[in-house]
Amino acid sequence: MMNFSFMSELMFEEIINGSIDFVVKPRDNEGYHMMVGYPNGFSVSVDKLGDGHGYDDALWELALCYDDAFRFDAPIASFVVGYLKDHEVIGYCDRVRELSEDDLRLDYDPNEYRSELYGYSKTSEDEYD
Repeated sequence: MMNFSFMSELMFEEIINGSIDFVVKPRDNEGYHMMVGYPNGFSVSVDKLGDGHGYDDALWELALCYDDAFRFDAPIASFVVGYLKDHEVIGYCDRVRELSEDDLRLDYDPNEYRSELYGYSKTSEDEYD
């Protein structure tokens, strides 16, 4: 059964009137993934997946996207945020609604970020050991 408990009344209204996008992607028996897209170009990936941060505790995992790509350079979510309760997801979504492009690093390079975080900067075309 789908759980929309992380949605505020405002979010429901915005979905109904079409001012934000909302997509649900069921994932077999491993949970589900939802994307909430705002007019400012930002979106929030919200999920409860079998391998997610919080799934075993029935908690949410969230990541920030901009222009259809995951972003880890925004001030509110520098990485995937897990183990979130409903009201915490609502708070993140409310903050994302207010973000602007100015809140991102203009020099953001996802390969550089991966290098800093994981110690490599290979692209998807590169072979991994």
